[in-house]
Amino acid sequence: YDIAPRALVEARKLDDPYSSHSLILRRLRHMKLAGDKVLDLGFGCAAIASALHQDGVVLDGIDRDPRAVAESGSLFRSVFPNDLNRLDDIPLQEKYDIILAADILQFLVDPPDVLSRLKKHLVKGGLLAVALPNVVNLQTRLRILFGKFPLHHRGILEEQALHFYTLDSMRQLLQKAGWKVEAADVTSIPLTLVFPFLRRRRWRLPLWILRGLTLAFKGLLGYQGILFCKNPNEADLL
Repeated sequence: YDIAPRALVEARKLDDPYSSHSLILRRLRHMKLAGDKVLDLGFGCAAIASALHQDGVVLDGIDRDPRAVAESGSLFRSVFPNDLNRLDDIPLQEKYDIILAADILQFLVDPPDVLSRLKKHLVKGGLLAVALPNVVNLQTRLRILFGKFPLHHRGILEEQALHFYTLDSMRQLLQKAGWKVEAADVTSIPLTLVFPFLRRRRWRLPLWILRGLTLAFKGLLGYQGILFCKNPNEADLL
């Protein structure tokens, strides 16, 4: 599955019930979302935003990729085509109830600094949802065991990534930046990218089995870590 999609929207994984997109969306939909303000960082294919767009939320997005803005910009009230590494230069005018940081922090120059600054843009008790690849997933361990460190167009060892995390170190990253981690989850290896027929409900048994194994051996089989964090501080005091 090291093939860059022709269109970013083709990277949406909402038809896989155990993908990061699906798991984050499921968590958000357990909340009362009507009227909530959501900021999507580096929205890319805008998978989660495309679903939340139907739920009555107010969506703003940040992405410096013109292709992402062209494909999915219409989903958002406001789109900021800015570099997240210069967060303070982005004219964000309000505080948000939810901030999404799915598959973006590993590409930033200084993730702890950005995470600290984000708290100014989230209401007290607001939710930050983070997804990051687990670099010690089984497939990566096997490749390194045989002396390989292949960089790919997508996946755990994405060629543009500047940082790599384990499930433990991603939790430490957020805690050191002052976030309170309230819940965590892991995604399974994305079999649906290799075997698209598994997206059909009648073929879901392999996905259910893999999900059970992943939850039993999170560090080994977890493909991505997902962390749901709260801002414990009053934003006006930061």
